[in-house]
Formats: sequence, structure tokens, C-alpha cells
Amino acid sequence: MLEVKNKTKQIQLSLIVMSNNVMGKIAKLSKESKLELKSEKVELTIIDDLKKYTKGFSKYYSEGQGLQKKGERIKAELSDIISALYKWEELGDSIADDMASDLTKYEKAAKELGIKPSESKDYSEAMKAFKSYAESAKGFNRVAQNLIKIR
Repeated sequence: MLEVKNKTKQIQLSLIVMSNNVMGKIAKLSKESKLELKSEKVELTIIDDLKKYTKGFSKYYSEGQGLQKKGERIKAELSDIISALYKWEELGDSIADDMASDLTKYEKAAKELGIKPSESKDYSEAMKAFKSYAESAKGFNRVAQNLIKIR
């Protein structure tokens, strides 16, 4: 009977060792599968990040194209403004030249009549306008030159 008890204990110990080994193997497999699942999860997260880049490019490209077109419109508009400023300068210079000629004629006529041209209110206002046309024409030229520098 003692032998049976010893055999029973040995069998129980063997079962416990086997159980521990089986449990150890199960735990090991569980850890490995978790590692596999974690690596798959990391891969999926990276793929999600990559998808964001793909989706983001569309918005990036679209907004960049919009800025490019806006820049081209502004550049064309700037060229038009520069041309208009030069034409306005030419017009101001032309008017100033005509005024200078007429002011000279008035000065000669006033001298012949013995009148000081500066005593005439119209003459004085015309002189101010002449100076304003000439100064404005120079200003338009200066602005056009500055715009060319930034273009």
C-alpha cells in the first residue's frame, strides 16, 4: 500500500510538473501571440499614418495651386498697374508741357499789356496746377519704378 501511495504521489507530482510545463508553454505562446498582435497593431498604425499623407497631399496640392494662380493674377495685375502709371506719367507730362507753353504765352501777352502775370488769380492757380501735374507725374514714375523692383 505504501507503494501505491508513493506511486500516486509520483503521478500527482508528474501531473503537477506537466501542468506547470503546459501552463508555461501556454503563457509563452500567449506572450508570443501578444507580440505578434502588437507588431500587427504597430504596422496598422503606421499604415494609417501613411494614409494621412496621401489624403493630405490632395489638400496641400490644391491650396498650392490656388496660391500659384493667385500669384499669377497679382503679377498680371501688377504689370497692368505699372503700365497705367507710366501712361499716367506721360499724360501728366504732356499736360504740364501744354500748360508751360500756355503760361509762357500768357506771360508775354501780360508783359505787352504792362500787367504782372502773378497779379492774376487765374495765372497763379494755373502755375500751382502746372507744378502739381509735374510733381504728380514724377510721383507716378517713382511708384512704377518701385513696383518693378518688387515684381
